[in-house]
Amino acid sequence: EHETVIIPSRPGVLTVSKMHRARMIEVSFELLGHSAEKNAQIAESISVWAETTGDERFIFDETPDRFYLAKLVDSSEVDYAEECPTLDLSFICVNPYAYSIDMKTAEVGETIIYWGTVATWPSIRFTPETDTNAPTWTDGQRTITFDSDYTAAAGHEIVIDCANKRCTDNGVSIMQYLSISSDWLVLERFENKIDGS
Repeated sequence: EHETVIIPSRPGVLTVSKMHRARMIEVSFELLGHSAEKNAQIAESISVWAETTGDERFIFDETPDRFYLAKLVDSSEVDYAEECPTLDLSFICVNPYAYSIDMKTAEVGETIIYWGTVATWPSIRFTPETDTNAPTWTDGQRTITFDSDYTAAAGHEIVIDCANKRCTDNGVSIMQYLSISSDWLVLERFENKIDGS
């Protein structure tokens, strides 16, 4: 169980605007407290909310398929005496970011039902029983393949981490063998299937 968090809109907040980035949500609150003292109280209540969510993973309603750590990484300095001052907060979403809450493990060629509304990236783990030259995988639209001068050795663990754009062979980078025509695979809402080696 993970807490679902709603970015607060409360009395004294004129507007709430949000910018969604790959690893961050940036939130801007325009305050309308009619006095510096009232604006300071509103900002304090929002700041307390931002800083007391703890280190547990939580989920913003705005991005229901991403886990966030409650890490407030930035907070602007506000002149509460201004008319409609703005309080800016930034929240970090650490690795693995943008992964579905409902993680799945599937065999190559098996249909994967993904219910997330935000597209996510798979990780492929491949341990060939025999030497495999230029292994390849596809999600039907995008393909990952390696040049013919690369052979995955029997018993080695090949990891294709599409979220972080990394390929390793027994922990050693093999990015130099990745074909220039390759594109990182993506899982989208509903049915997906990865075929290949």
